[in-house]
Amino acid sequence: MLPAAVAARCCRRAYATVPSPVFASRSPATRKQGVRLLAAVALVGVSSLGGYRLYHSLKASRQQHHAEEDNTPLVKPAHHPPSVAAGKAAPGAAAEQPRPIILCGPSGTGKSTLLKRLLAENPTKFGFSVSHTTRKPRAGEVDGKDYHFVTPDQFTALVAERAFVEHATFAGNSYGTSLTAVSDVLASGRNVILDIDVQGVRQLQEAIKKGHAQMQGGSPLFLFVAPPSMKDLEQRLRGRGTENEETLKKRLEAANGEMEWGTGEGHVDRVIVNSDVETAYRELNEAIFGKKP
Repeated sequence: MLPAAVAARCCRRAYATVPSPVFASRSPATRKQGVRLLAAVALVGVSSLGGYRLYHSLKASRQQHHAEEDNTPLVKPAHHPPSVAAGKAAPGAAAEQPRPIILCGPSGTGKSTLLKRLLAENPTKFGFSVSHTTRKPRAGEVDGKDYHFVTPDQFTALVAERAFVEHATFAGNSYGTSLTAVSDVLASGRNVILDIDVQGVRQLQEAIKKGHAQMQGGSPLFLFVAPPSMKDLEQRLRGRGTENEETLKKRLEAANGEMEWGTGEGHVDRVIVNSDVETAYRELNEAIFGKKP
């Protein structure tokens, strides 16, 4: 784990090589706050391994019944672990200053659907850090909106330039969140939404708890979106028609590890079980605003 001071210097070097016009136009105080926050978030990128690798780290302790999961609910909808942001306000309390809102959970749980609606209904309050990826666009995806689609060589160059907050590789495709994407949202005065893997979330939380990173502004909010069951998740992934059998197997293996961690006591501020989109969206709003939309 890098000290916060080293992470901060990495952030500043990234700004020098990947300048952001929006960030540069802001006041010195705003830019300073953004760099401090990114110093904390940048720690995620030091050794992020992705959900699939997290699965292997937990595999030895997993019970055999995970591989034979039926349609039994994985999480009770009322399960809301206590806040993991030590010394910060409780989840649901309205933040006067922009804060990071971190969403995680297995692929196929509906995170993108919930985020798109939240952003569409609150464009002045939230901004999403659009990630880079080397995978091919899916039907309906727009470059620069859903992802920044780049070539493997371009992605490698960005990694060398330390342009990413975090990055990982899954099923032969690379994914990463750029420092510029995060800084632009912060500089606009909006809450920044990060959709990152569980391994990155764990590293960020550890840095905050140990005091290696100081999160400026409002309290960070950690939310985990879960499927009602593993059988339901498999059906959703198959229904998308975007996975072959090999990648489907990898995603389900990764999901087992992510579910084991995400539904554990006190790991996130709130677990949202997405068995119904309307109910899940209401719970997302309650977690962020402390009230129904």
